[in-house]
Amino acid sequence: MARENIVNIFSGRSRYRSLDECVDKHPFFVKFREKQKEVADRRAPCLLLDHPQKIREICAEAEWFPAKNMPQGYLEGDIATVVDVCSRQWHGALQNMPAVPECVKRDPAGCVARKK
Repeated sequence: MARENIVNIFSGRSRYRSLDECVDKHPFFVKFREKQKEVADRRAPCLLLDHPQKIREICAEAEWFPAKNMPQGYLEGDIATVVDVCSRQWHGALQNMPAVPECVKRDPAGCVARKK
């Protein structure tokens, strides 16, 4: 989905002065970070593939339009159906995987460093 164009940002034709500012302040990215906080299982952190319903919620809340190169059916339709099936299969597979250790949840870099 699109709401801003990177070319416009770099050419000064955007309300955002930089890509950093766009990612920091754009409503889509703000909502994305809010939804990301709702994900408790760090084995499935991706909103696009692990939690596609959350991306749909974000897109439904604001004025988004399909990017020129975005295929039809990404949020609704054939592609969305395939993403949903894959997401359900992945969540089913997670039931047989060990949980993420607490130290990784608190401090991923520190936990890995201590194990070496």
